[in-house]
Amino acid sequence: MANNKDENKTLTQEELLSLQKELEEKQKILSSKEDELSSKEDELSSKEDELSSKEDELSSKEDELSSKEDELNKSQEAIKKAEEELKRTEAKFTEAKLKQESLSIRDKLNQQKKVTVRIPKSELNPTDLNVPVTIGGYTYNLKRGEDVSVPQEVYNILKNAGYLG
Repeated sequence: MANNKDENKTLTQEELLSLQKELEEKQKILSSKEDELSSKEDELSSKEDELSSKEDELSSKEDELSSKEDELNKSQEAIKKAEEELKRTEAKFTEAKLKQESLSIRDKLNQQKKVTVRIPKSELNPTDLNVPVTIGGYTYNLKRGEDVSVPQEVYNILKNAGYLG
């Protein structure tokens, strides 16, 4: 019986040794897996830092884009104001040019021979008291029923229009 007990102890020790070796192998595997996990965590942390950096860069670019859009809007508004000012200036220039041309025509008409005319009052429109005659932007308003002295060219227009009998 004593031998049987020793064999049991020996078997138990062999089992213990085997289990100890198995445990050591498992601990090595576990340690390797922990190292691998730690490496993956480090890699993940690095990727998160990289992502955060890219997000910051994106935010900075978005801010830059927003700033550029604001600048563009301001430039477009300035261009629109400049175009409106240009239109006003062109209109003033055109008006001044037309006025100058009108005055030049007036001066030429005033140098022509004068003719006295009388435009009869209108029986169809008794409230129609004036007859406007415009030449090159210069207008003569002639009263009906009164003798009026006009340049030859105005006389010709009135005659051709049938105002003078």
